[in-house]
Amino acid sequence: MHLSNTVRVGISIAVGALFFFILSATMDLDNWWYLSGGRLISEQHDVPRLDNASFVVQNFPIIDHEWLPNWLLWLAWSNDLWVLAVLVATACASIPFIVWIFRARSWVDIWIIVCAVASMIFFVSMRNYLISFALFFVVSEILRMRYEVGAVSKYFLFMPIIFFLWANTHGGFVIGLVLWVVYVGTYYGLERQRDYAWQDFLIFFISVALTFVNPYGWRLYEEVIGANVSRAVLGYIKEWRPGFEIVSFFGAFFVGLVMSVCVLWRKRVRPIIIAPVVLFFIFFMKLARMGPFFYLISIPLLFSVSEDIRPHISRKILSILFFGVFVYITFFIVTLERPPLPSAQAVESLRNTDRGNTWNDFEWGSVLRFYIPEKKIFIDSRMGRWADARGVSVLQTYADVLTVPQYWKKVFYDYNIDTVFLARRIDDGGKNFVERWFAFAEYSPDVDLERELIRDDWEVVYQDSTAIVLQYRGKGICEEYGR
Repeated sequence: MHLSNTVRVGISIAVGALFFFILSATMDLDNWWYLSGGRLISEQHDVPRLDNASFVVQNFPIIDHEWLPNWLLWLAWSNDLWVLAVLVATACASIPFIVWIFRARSWVDIWIIVCAVASMIFFVSMRNYLISFALFFVVSEILRMRYEVGAVSKYFLFMPIIFFLWANTHGGFVIGLVLWVVYVGTYYGLERQRDYAWQDFLIFFISVALTFVNPYGWRLYEEVIGANVSRAVLGYIKEWRPGFEIVSFFGAFFVGLVMSVCVLWRKRVRPIIIAPVVLFFIFFMKLARMGPFFYLISIPLLFSVSEDIRPHISRKILSILFFGVFVYITFFIVTLERPPLPSAQAVESLRNTDRGNTWNDFEWGSVLRFYIPEKKIFIDSRMGRWADARGVSVLQTYADVLTVPQYWKKVFYDYNIDTVFLARRIDDGGKNFVERWFAFAEYSPDVDLERELIRDDWEVVYQDSTAIVLQYRGKGICEEYGR
C-alpha cells in the first residue's frame, strides 16, 4: 500500500495531537518545584545555591541543573503563557518521531514508529527531561550521520554549542556524552575506521569542556552522578527503579521486539547500529527513566531490518498490529489521570497554622513550596538524596515513617512536628496518590498515618475531599514520643 506524504502529515499531526493532549491534561507535580526555582531566579537574579525550604535540612547546598528551563517556565506561568510551554514540550516529544515518519519507506516502518510512540506515552509529562529527549535526538542524528553514514557534516561542528546549552538546561547531557563515546569506541574500535580521528577527538573534548561552563562548574557532574548512585533515590522513587519493574505492556512488547532483532540480525547489522541500542537497553533495565531514550535509539535498528521483515507480514496481520496499538493508546487516554492537588482552602488552612513544624506528603512538598514559601516543609519530590545534619537521608526517614509501625512518633519528636498535611485516601484499594507514585523497593506503605494520628488524639483542623490537616492537641510533642 502506497505511503503518500498526505498520510505522513496526517500521522504526524495525530502524534503531535496525542502528546499535546497528554501534556495539557496533566500537570506533573514536579512543575511546582520548577516554578518555585524559576521564581527564585527572577527575584534574586541568580541561580539557587542554598535551599531553606525544609526545616530538616537548612541551608542545604543545591545544584539546580534545570535552572534555565525553570526560569523560562516561570516566565511563561507568570505571564499566562503556559500553553506556549505545553507547545514547546509537545514539539520536544513529537518532532523526533515525526522526522522518522517522513523517513518511513513502508507501513511496517510506520508501525515501528507508532509502537515507539505508544511505549513513550507512559513517560510523557510536563517535565524538563523532554528537553533532554529532544537534544538527545539531535545529537544522535549528528553522530549517526558521522559514524553510520560516514559523512562529515557541518552540523558536527555545532556539537560543542549543543552540549553547552544542554548542560545548562538538564543533567541528561551526560547520556549524550556517553552515546558519543559509544559511537567513537565502536567506530574506531570494533569497525577499525581511521578517518578524521583527531578532529573527532578535538570536538569531543571541546564539547566536554563547555559542559563545565555553567553556574555550578564541576559540581554539576557531582549532582548528576550523585543522583544516579543514591540508594534512597534508586530504592524509593519509581522513575529511578529498574525499567523491568514498571515498564508498560507496550513498552515490554517493544523491548522484546528490539532485543529479538539484536539477536537474530546481529551478523547482518553493523555494530555501530547495534551497540548504542544494547547499551541503552542496559541503562533502561537499570533505570526506568531511560526508557524514552532506548525507544528512540532503537528506531534506526528496526528500520535497518524492516525491509527483511516486510515480506513476511501480510496486510491483514499489519492491520491487526495497528489496531492493537490504537486500542492501547485509547485505553491510556481514557484512564489518564491528573495528579490531584490540595484544595486552595486546605492550603490556606495550613498557612494559618502557627505552631511547630509540618509533616507533608512527598509529592505535595513542591506544591506547598510554591504556594506558601514562607512555610517550612519536611520533604518535597526533589529532596531524594538530601540528608540532615546527622547524615540521615530525608527520603529514607520519610519511607521509614510510612513503613515502620510507630516510627513516626520518634521522627515527630526529633523534629518537633506537631502539624500534619496529608492527601485523603481514595477508594482504589485503600491507596492514596502518594502511595501510587511513591514506590518502595520491597514493600508498599503500610502505616495509615491519618488513622494513627486520630487514634492518638490528634485534632482535625481542616479536612475536605483532597486533604486533611491535623495538629497535636498539646503545646509540644510529649516526651513519650521520643522514647
